[in-house]
Amino acid sequence: MCIATFNHLALNPYIKLSLGLSSLLSYLTEGMDEKFVKQVHLDLRQILNGHYNIFMASEDDDEEVINHDGYLVYKGRLGKMKSLEIIKMVQSGELIEGEKVSDIFARLIYAENKLEAAAICLKCRKVFAKFTTSRNTFYTHSAYHTRSDDPDFVIPVFIKELMTESLAEMCATDMVPFYTVEKPGFRQVLQTMFTLSYNLGLQQSKNEIIPTQLPDNIIDEILPCSNTVKNRVIEQVKYLTPTFSEHVKRHIVNFGGAVSIDFTTKGSNYFVVTVHYLSEIWELEHWQLELVEYKEDDSSGASVLESFLATMNNHGIDRETVKKNVIITTDRGSNMINAFKNNFVRLDDNCHQASIGSKRVTEPYKNGFLTDDYNLPQDKRETVAIVSKLLKDTTRIIKSVNARTRLKLKLQDDGIFLSKHCEVRWLSRYKSINSFTKLNEIQREKIFKSLWDEKANGRYLFREAIKNIRENYIMLVDYCAVIEPFNHFIKVLEAETYCTVNRTLIEYHKLEIHFRSCLTRQNASVEMKAMAESGLLVLQYQKTVPTTVSDYHFLGLLLDPLRKDEMANFTDMTEEELRKMKKLFIDYVRKYNEVAQNPSQISASPFRAITNPSNDIITVEIDSFLNLDSSVMRCEYEDVLDFWRKCSSNYPHIAKLARRVLPITSSCPAERSFSDLGNTLTPQRLLMAPETVTSLLNLKNLKKFEKEEEERKKKNCFECMM
Repeated sequence: MCIATFNHLALNPYIKLSLGLSSLLSYLTEGMDEKFVKQVHLDLRQILNGHYNIFMASEDDDEEVINHDGYLVYKGRLGKMKSLEIIKMVQSGELIEGEKVSDIFARLIYAENKLEAAAICLKCRKVFAKFTTSRNTFYTHSAYHTRSDDPDFVIPVFIKELMTESLAEMCATDMVPFYTVEKPGFRQVLQTMFTLSYNLGLQQSKNEIIPTQLPDNIIDEILPCSNTVKNRVIEQVKYLTPTFSEHVKRHIVNFGGAVSIDFTTKGSNYFVVTVHYLSEIWELEHWQLELVEYKEDDSSGASVLESFLATMNNHGIDRETVKKNVIITTDRGSNMINAFKNNFVRLDDNCHQASIGSKRVTEPYKNGFLTDDYNLPQDKRETVAIVSKLLKDTTRIIKSVNARTRLKLKLQDDGIFLSKHCEVRWLSRYKSINSFTKLNEIQREKIFKSLWDEKANGRYLFREAIKNIRENYIMLVDYCAVIEPFNHFIKVLEAETYCTVNRTLIEYHKLEIHFRSCLTRQNASVEMKAMAESGLLVLQYQKTVPTTVSDYHFLGLLLDPLRKDEMANFTDMTEEELRKMKKLFIDYVRKYNEVAQNPSQISASPFRAITNPSNDIITVEIDSFLNLDSSVMRCEYEDVLDFWRKCSSNYPHIAKLARRVLPITSSCPAERSFSDLGNTLTPQRLLMAPETVTSLLNLKNLKKFEKEEEERKKKNCFECMM
C-alpha cells in the first residue's frame, strides 16, 4: 500500500484503523456520521474472538420490499442480496441511523425525509428489515449478544458482505478460480496490507482502548471459502437477472432488435445467444442473453429452436414477439437453417460467409459449393487446383513447426513466428499463409532445413512440400494479395461499436471491384487471374442466396443517409433497380408502421385543388429522406446513428424501420463470449460444472450491465440538474 493511501487512512483514525486492509475497503465510511464511525471502530474488536459467527449465517429469503414514492422500505427476513442493498445505502449516506429502539438496535432512516427503511445492530452492524416487521429475528439476534461476551475487536458484518461481493465479481471479471481466495499468497498480501494499515491507525488513534497485538490469522476472519464465493456468484446472477431481463424485453418489445446465435466446444459443448438493439438515445447495445451447455445429440434444428425460444422466454420475450420483432443471425449450418425456416427472419452471418468465400476461391466446387451453372473454364479450374495444393503443403509445414515445441522456440529466437491454422476461425488459413510470406528467404530456408530430413516409415515427410513451396513461392504472395480484401471485409463487419448492416453491400461491391482489377492488372500472373475469376463466381453465387444478400441488407444501406447514394455505383444498379429499391423501402416502412388515416378517410380541404393531392405521409416522408445528399450528410453527421439521434423526429416512420434493421450484426459478440469461455476453462478448471461456468460468464455480463446502468443514471441526473 502506497504512502498516499496511508495518509488517506490516517485522516480518520477511528474507522480507517480497520478499513485500511485493502484499497477496496478504504471508501466504506464515506457519508457516515461520527457516531457511526466510532461505533464501527469498537465493533471491529470482534476479530480477536473465536466464537461461532452468526453474522454470516444464511437467512430465509421470505422478504418484502415496499416502495413509498421511490423510497424502499424493507420488511420480513432479509436475504443476503437485500441486506447488501441496505449496506450500500448506509455506506453512501442515503440511509442514516435514527432513534434507538433498544440497547443494541437503531432504526435506519432516509437522510432526506426521515422515512424508516430498515434497522441495524449497534454491536455487530448487521442490518435487518424494519423493526416492527421482524421481531423474532431481532429477539434471536439480541439473545445471542446476551449469551456471548462481546469480543474486544469486532469486524462489522458489512465489511464481510462487501468483501464477499467484491471477490465474487473478481472471479467473474478476471476469470480467476474460486480457490484463489484460499491461496496463501493471496491471503498474505491482504494480511500484510491489513497489518500495515492497522499499525498506522494504532499510531494515530487517541483515547481508545486498542489491542496491542494483532492475531496472525486475522485475514481468515474476513475472507470466505471458495464455496461461499461460488454461491455468491450464483446468488448475484439470480438477483441481477430480472432487472437485466426487463431492460432487454422493453427494448425488444418497443423497438425490435437482432439476435445472433453460435456454438462452440470447450471441454463441453456450449450454445450462446447475444442480443443487439438500439437504445432510446440511439446507442448500439450488445448483451449476452445466455451461454449454456448443450448435448451434442440435441443440436438438431428442432432442439436449437427449442433452446433458443426457452432462452428468450427466460427474459420475458415470447415466440410471437421473436417472430414479429427479432431478426436472427446465424451461420449456414443445416441445424440453424432448419431451426428458423418457418416464420422467423434469419440471415446469414456475413463474416462467416466471407470466410467461407475466401476458402472457395481456390476450391470453388468443393462439397458442391458451386454447381456447374457457375462455369469456371477448365484451364482456370486446373490452375486454382495447383494453388490449392500449394496452400495445403504450406499449411502442413506451418503446422509441423508449431507442433514441435523445441523447433518452434528455436525459430522464435531467430524472429520466426508462424500464425497457427485453426479451421473454425475466420480467415485462419489466409492469416497463417500470410505470416509465412512475411519471412525472408533466409528464415524460410531455416525452416526447410529443420524439416528436410524428417522421416516416417522410411519416407521423407516434408521434402515434396518444401520443393513445391520453393518452386511456386510467388503463388503464395499472389494468393495473399487476392484474399486480403476479405480480411478488410471481416474487420469492418465484425465491429461492435458501430452499425454494420449498412456497410455489407458496399463491402461486397469492393470485393467485386478488387477481383475485376486483378483480372486487368498489368503483369498479373495466370494464377492471380484464375483466382480472381473464381472469386467473382463465388461472389456471384453468394449474392443469389436470399439470406446472405437480403432485403434487410439493402434496407440497411438505404437507412444510412451518409452512404445510401453509393448504391448507384453498384455494377447491376440500373435506374429500374433503384425504383425497385424505393418500392422495397416503402413496403417495409409501411410494414412497421400503422398509419392512423388513409386518404379516403380524410375530408377534402378547400386548398386541395391548389396543393399536392397526395395524402400519403409515408411516401412524402420517404421522398424527403431519399433526396438527402450523402456527401452533405457526411459533413454534418458523424455516422448513421448520429443522424438518427438528431433527426429521428423528422422521419418518425422511417425511424421505426431503422430501429429494426440497423442493429443486425455478425456473431462477433458471441465469438468474444467464446473467448471468455476459453479463459474461464483453464486446465485447472476443466472439471468445473457447466452450470458454474455459465454463472461466471453471465455474472460478468450482468456486472457490466449494472455498471453501465449506474453510469447512465448518473448522466441523466447530471443532465436534469443542468
